Amino acid sequence: MKKIFVLVAGLFLCTLFANAQNNVIDNELQTILNQKNDDYIDINIILKSQMSTAELSSLYCKSDSKEVRRELMVNELKKYSRRTQSDVLSFINAEERSDNVIDVKSFWLTNFINCKAKRDVIYQLASHADVASIVYNGEMEVVSDAVEKKSRDINSSAEIAQHITQIKADQAWSLGFTGKGVVVAVLDSGVNTEHPDLKDHLWNGNAQHGYNVVYPGQDPIDTGSHGTHCAGIVCGDGTSGKITGVAPDATLMSIKLYEGNTGLTLERLTRGIEFAVENDADILSISQGWRGSYATSYREELRSTFDNLLEMGIIAAVA
Repeated sequence: MKKIFVLVAGLFLCTLFANAQNNVIDNELQTILNQKNDDYIDINIILKSQMSTAELSSLYCKSDSKEVRRELMVNELKKYSRRTQSDVLSFINAEERSDNVIDVKSFWLTNFINCKAKRDVIYQLASHADVASIVYNGEMEVVSDAVEKKSRDINSSAEIAQHITQIKADQAWSLGFTGKGVVVAVLDSGVNTEHPDLKDHLWNGNAQHGYNVVYPGQDPIDTGSHGTHCAGIVCGDGTSGKITGVAPDATLMSIKLYEGNTGLTLERLTRGIEFAVENDADILSISQGWRGSYATSYREELRSTFDNLLEMGIIAAVA
């Protein structure tokens, strides 16, 4: 009778453990785990602890300066992530030394860790008390903007493009609002930095005029056209014959998130946003969308990211 009781208790505990993992591991990731043997799998580990908007808002009262408040918030978010990620990172770093984990990256704007891990490690992480969810860091199919490929009904002799007068941006210019002194980060497929309408507006915080998330250290050159198209709407100054930028005096920071129409992931998007925040971008232009039904934790993570940006006084214009 005792043996039967021990067996039943053991089965019960195994069931609880499996259910706990199922609640933490996303369905897409679980499907991949069922198919993989000993390969590395690209994952995002989302922590249970997330700094609340109220906690971040409380830092407002410490300074009247927008710049100081942003610095306070960034520092606080970084300290928070270091503290709350420490136990999980300790486990991951030990597994990294055993070659069970590679490419570890820690994020602070929202509290998560990205790495490539083997299956057994992922199952162990799923039972960690600090882990809320683990999702596959898969590439999202970027939804391209079909409008950019259509001809536009614009009078070619006009000095100002039709979309500018349509939203009365030119009237804002007459009031002195031309984008001067404002840094706009365009997070997209990169930018043609040699374009005559853009090359005088490039951010000079580094030699690349921004950040190439896909190939760090390389220039964020647009190998498609979408990023350049979007940058032109921001600050195209009319050197080529027509003003296309709603803020023709703005400074352009280019952040390349993907190549062609592929390669966009949650990890890359967050890395690009964190770069923009740390380098004092005032506005983020993210004209991106993607197909597919992604994990609820993805949506929650992105909501938390943009809520935090808003608290810092950073405007994110997102498609």
